[in-house]
Amino acid sequence: MAGTVIQAAADGASVAVFVVYKFSSAKTKPVKQARNAAQLRTFFRLLCGEEATEVGQLVGPFEFPPSEFVSNPVALYLGKVVDEV
Repeated sequence: MAGTVIQAAADGASVAVFVVYKFSSAKTKPVKQARNAAQLRTFFRLLCGEEATEVGQLVGPFEFPPSEFVSNPVALYLGKVVDEV
């Protein structure tokens, strides 16, 4: 996620989007999917105080001011998509 903000600033962008892309199929293991989903919920809750973002929606913005690696302010949005393959 830090790389997303750093690259956005390097490109002169004021907005960045970090998307978690989940692939799901009959071959994926439900136990691992459940564990990954719980970890993602925890990550979002710790980062933004929300349980998780809904699939296909963005949460944010989270403002990053200029710093050593971020040359201009960047507003970061987080999202999640799921692809059934």
